[in-house]
Amino acid sequence: MSAESRIRMALSQKGNTNRRGKKASPETRRRISEANQRNGNRPPSRLGVPNTPEQRQKIRDTLRRIGHRPPPMYGDANPSKRPEVRLKISHARKGKPLSEDHKRSLSLNHYKTHSLETRLNMSKSSHRGAEHHFWKGGVTKPNHAIRHSVQYRIWRDLVYRRDDFTCQVCGTRGGKLHAHHVESFANHHDKRFDLDNGQTLCIDCHREIHFFARQDYVQV
Repeated sequence: MSAESRIRMALSQKGNTNRRGKKASPETRRRISEANQRNGNRPPSRLGVPNTPEQRQKIRDTLRRIGHRPPPMYGDANPSKRPEVRLKISHARKGKPLSEDHKRSLSLNHYKTHSLETRLNMSKSSHRGAEHHFWKGGVTKPNHAIRHSVQYRIWRDLVYRRDDFTCQVCGTRGGKLHAHHVESFANHHDKRFDLDNGQTLCIDCHREIHFFARQDYVQV
């Protein structure tokens, strides 16, 4: 359809409200699409053009009005979990080197950890004890619960870092290490989380101090 024909049609339909609010039938839409393809009339592409805030709000209102709910994107419902999608992403990324900023960001995020205050707040805010849905009336032994608590793990990590992950008896750095209580864990409850009461030891030195001869001994 030429531009002159469209203008004449628009003028002839001016003031006519009979079609207002009515949708064209699929057949009419198909004929319009075929006519536009024959004449080379294509709508301008919006690829890469961001929507304005008003347009985004209008889209949200429309989706909410028709009851549309976006599909879940977590767990197995995430498309990137499917093998064919992962393979497609892998092929698309091949041959594209990462920028220096991207490499630096990945490196920093890899070693990023929460602060001690944040870890404690996260532990307190989670459902623990009787508030947890797996609560069985307190069957866990107190010593086991303490040694697996966040506060104990933080204390152990601080001891390791203070001693530079080095055994304070033989001087071996790294490997399997234990955080040893100078004043015993069982008899001195008030010093269980005292940093000055902690000492980094390797397994052999820790066994020697406690006179452990069994080779299968493992301390958490």
